[in-house]
Amino acid sequence: MIKYINFRAFIKPFLFLSLLVFVGCSTIANKSVSKPQEKNDPKISNSISVYYYTMAETALQNGDYELALNLYMKADESAPNNVYIKEIILEILALAAQFNPEDNAKLIELGESYLERNIVSQRILDALANAYISTADNENAKRIFKMLVDDFPTMENCLFYFLSVSNTEGKKDYKILDKALGLEWKDINQVISVLLQYDDDKKIIDIIHKAYLTWTDKKPKKSKLKSDYKKFGLDRIISDFIYEAVQNGQQINDQISEVFFEYLINQDEFDKLLSIYPKFINSGSKYVQASILVFLVEKKDWENVAKIGSLLLQEDNIKAPDFVQYNTALAFAELNDYQQVLYVLSLSKELPKTIVLFASIYQKADAEGRKILLNNIGNYWSDESTLFALKMISDIIEENNSQLLASIENMPSGILGNNEVLSYLSNFLLDNGKINEAEIILDKINDEKLEVTSYVAEYLSYIGKYDLVLEYLQEKISKQEDLNERDYYMAAIAASKQGKIDLFLQLMDLALEMSPEDPMLLNAFGYTIADENLVEHFPQAEKFIKKALEEKPQEAMYWDSLAWLYYRQGKYLEAEKIMLEHCESILDDSAISYHLAEIYLKLDKMDQALDMINRSIKSDSDQESVEKSLELRGKYFDKNEFKEKE
Repeated sequence: MIKYINFRAFIKPFLFLSLLVFVGCSTIANKSVSKPQEKNDPKISNSISVYYYTMAETALQNGDYELALNLYMKADESAPNNVYIKEIILEILALAAQFNPEDNAKLIELGESYLERNIVSQRILDALANAYISTADNENAKRIFKMLVDDFPTMENCLFYFLSVSNTEGKKDYKILDKALGLEWKDINQVISVLLQYDDDKKIIDIIHKAYLTWTDKKPKKSKLKSDYKKFGLDRIISDFIYEAVQNGQQINDQISEVFFEYLINQDEFDKLLSIYPKFINSGSKYVQASILVFLVEKKDWENVAKIGSLLLQEDNIKAPDFVQYNTALAFAELNDYQQVLYVLSLSKELPKTIVLFASIYQKADAEGRKILLNNIGNYWSDESTLFALKMISDIIEENNSQLLASIENMPSGILGNNEVLSYLSNFLLDNGKINEAEIILDKINDEKLEVTSYVAEYLSYIGKYDLVLEYLQEKISKQEDLNERDYYMAAIAASKQGKIDLFLQLMDLALEMSPEDPMLLNAFGYTIADENLVEHFPQAEKFIKKALEEKPQEAMYWDSLAWLYYRQGKYLEAEKIMLEHCESILDDSAISYHLAEIYLKLDKMDQALDMINRSIKSDSDQESVEKSLELRGKYFDKNEFKEKE
């Protein structure tokens, strides 16, 4: 817990001085040797001005501030409308005044003359304000800060103006702080400094509420808090404020509640969530309730999952995310209330969504639960298509094969006209290994582009059932059915996954006979040879991949295949060069980042290797590559080192 009361009391005496020094010194240090900006430099082309300016730059770089100042003054005389040179002159005087306070008088005289001529900029006003504060002229400092706030509204300028008013008049103008909090962020410390100016904790919470109402609104463009609060770490500070406020019984608005719960969930702070979530169950935004739902599912608190889920599904919120509907139904199933399960599922108006949810719940239910579900579906759905689809799902799961085939042959017209439903039913059949039945349904889909054999093979490959892919396609081949090159390709890949390398090579040849110039096939087979480490076929693989690259030289995946082949051949530098030059755009693919990690390990570039390993795991786009990356992390990096680098 952040002790913000004590921290505020400690920091206030030093805050104004520290901010002053920062503004007074940093600008000249960072900008003094910069070249003039054209937009502020209408007469810099004057040869005399350029000469003096260049000489002044040299003097400044050599540390001769007095000579630099004289030369800048001469450059200014030759270019009287140049704002940039005037800013530098004032900043050099401000720096000199740190050692000789009498220079403040010269700075003030010169700066005020600029203002009288209507020459105004942020840097000129900064320098003037700094000089007035150094000479204890608080009234004029306040006047300059007011100009800064009006002409250049930033959080920093608002804070200075607030402190100036407090110092000169002994009162606190909180409207200025409210304005500051509504402006764009640039530094987390400035935000904290603004918050610390409020005198009591309740006021701080109220201000955060107001700020978040502005910052989380989608319409205003004046702030970037929704992304910045994470970047600057303010979510942790806000979280501590809110946690204490809720514990003390204070009501929290929806916007800040969303940030609060998102932070706690992301940080796995379940103890805090457990102690505080009951206060939000019956109130708060739908987003907050959904966040709590996720937490409760994790904790298997099914009673409250059912309670919150039901709230989210009420009235006009029928469009709740699928996970809300599914977990609410699952909670009622865990509570053995299958009537409520059916009611929750019936809230979906989309048949494909309904049968997906029903299938998930039905598979998890025990025999008694399944019986209740089947006997009562007619109480919640009356249309023939829905009843048919749900009963078919139960037949598939229960292995009622004869009933299933009879149902498929007598499908209602509502099902036959819905390709999305037919597709889902065929996929569910394939999930359960019922290929023949799936083919019958796929034949009923009204899509001229659909090739049933290819669809079945690709779907089975997608769910990782390579043994069924190979068995299915080999049967087609033995029956001399017409197959396309993609079918042979799928069969070849399935053979390689089964370790049947000779068969892989045979099928690969058959695919390439049908389409010898197809870059996708050429790359796929070249990569498979490399991945399976078929050393005797490496020359053929290189030929395949390079031929594919001739056709599509911008295809990053093909370059990865070539790099992986070189890696297998021990050509690690060549592999690294290819990956860095051609594969940067696809490094968020788990397989690609895993490949580069392996290459870095061979080159003993351990930091880069760990970065790629972590990237592969985080991307989570390819299960096999993620598993291999986890193995590498366990083998080469101990847990302490990993945590430190993460």
